[in-house]
Amino acid sequence: MMCLVLAGGRGSRLQSLSHGVPKPMMPVGGRPFLEHLILRLRRQGFAEVTLCTGCGATVLRAYFGDGALWDLRIDYSHEAEPLGTGGAVQRALARCRDENFLVMNGDSLANGDFRDLVAFHFLKGGVGTLALARVENTRRFGRVEVDGEDRIRQFGEKDGEGPGLINGGVYVLTRRAFDLTPEGPFSLERDLFPRLIEQGLYGRPWGDHFVDIGEPEDYRRLVSSPPAWPGMIQP
Repeated sequence: MMCLVLAGGRGSRLQSLSHGVPKPMMPVGGRPFLEHLILRLRRQGFAEVTLCTGCGATVLRAYFGDGALWDLRIDYSHEAEPLGTGGAVQRALARCRDENFLVMNGDSLANGDFRDLVAFHFLKGGVGTLALARVENTRRFGRVEVDGEDRIRQFGEKDGEGPGLINGGVYVLTRRAFDLTPEGPFSLERDLFPRLIEQGLYGRPWGDHFVDIGEPEDYRRLVSSPPAWPGMIQP
């Protein structure tokens, strides 16, 4: 199964620390954060990765090349103008041969098994499956509500307090999820996923540790105390 990695964001909130380095290339444990993600994909059997690039594309291409150093194939889907997360995936679909494919953010990850997420997606047979991360406070992210059959019923606003499940930034999607997508730039999270609820959108609690480098304080925390995941974030 092909994996599309969303790696084109500007990372404006990290500019005080990044000094122009693309957000996915920020160093953690002696490697760019994105390299940790690619290593985890390879160790779990994924051999084809498409990096969806925008800002910083030249830096990513220079570092990762064709992926041979990581024993996988890397290619690139570039957006000259920002397309949003949904538009970036829609553009990259031209490079994807499969009906089902993995999508992940290039700046966050939980320590779940991608193979488990894919198996769950096929078991449920829905239009898409979201990895859900459990956090102590959902306020920053917005809570995701699921029913007893693992179907997503609601995406909450970023105003609730307390522990709960959030969008973990890793998805297994089908091509038919994009049959009625809007013209121009759009967001997976705001524009597409809420529309897919009635078509069968599922959520899978995934992993027991979630990291996100989108905010300076979160990045500093990760660098100072990296989680001891097997094969992840190790110098």
